Amino acid sequence: MAASLRDYSVQEIGTKTVSCDNSGWTSLALSSIGAGTVTAGTPGRDVAFIEIINEDDADKVYFLGYTPGGNLNVADYGFPVAATGSYRLEKVEGITHLAFKCSGAAATVRVVLHSYKNSTDAPWS
Repeated sequence: MAASLRDYSVQEIGTKTVSCDNSGWTSLALSSIGAGTVTAGTPGRDVAFIEIINEDDADKVYFLGYTPGGNLNVADYGFPVAATGSYRLEKVEGITHLAFKCSGAAATVRVVLHSYKNSTDAPWS
């Protein structure tokens, strides 16, 4: 089966910075990553991949991908990202939110969303 153009083309890219701490999970709706941060349009729900960049030079950051309705407090830790490290989520399906927690008092995380379609072509709701 021949690959479609969708398999190769990212139409929109957006980025958002999130501050988190170790007191509980800080949530980010992927739909809140707006237009004008990297490309002109707002990324849509047809996600190509997500980059999670820990901008803290001392603390480890943990993340979870989820869809609202569950209880985040049942998870003590998620997937770790080392200080100044990054993680790339590929083949993202059904994830509308990310949640972050750090090992120290506070950390900053940059989330870069790469989408095959914009929010008009593939709206989040």
